[in-house]
Amino acid sequence: MSDENDECGCGCDTESESECKSTAPRVTIPEPEMTKDKKYRCPLDQEVYDNKEDYDMHCKEEHYVL
Repeated sequence: MSDENDECGCGCDTESESECKSTAPRVTIPEPEMTKDKKYRCPLDQEVYDNKEDYDMHCKEEHYVL
């Protein structure tokens, strides 16, 4: 990843701030689906997490939610 194209200053590799994920509209964290073994499943990509903290972090990092 090169900083030459990083006009927005966030560290992404986009060429303009309008394309930057960090400035894209963000939504709230969706409610997780509970699996039968009491784990948290992300409704956006079906990833499963052992606890709410891991699920929340996943959503913030992968789905750019608040």
